Amino acid sequence: METVMGDRTIEELTAKLDELEDLGNDIPDFIEVQEKIAELRGRAEALIRERPLMAVGAAILVGYLIGRLLASDDND
Repeated sequence: METVMGDRTIEELTAKLDELEDLGNDIPDFIEVQEKIAELRGRAEALIRERPLMAVGAAILVGYLIGRLLASDDND
């Protein structure tokens, strides 16, 4: 009985690993993702250096909007 349960567990784990492998094939290479993040970070930093006031204004606006969305409405 113990062998049957062990075999079933191994089969289940193997099936899960196969599913994960299939999912991994759908995800772009991690290096490509890191490169894209670095590119976007560089572009954002360049934009902030070129237009610092616009960047600060945008950050304030986004912070305000997020605050409004997350704040509870105590007036009701």
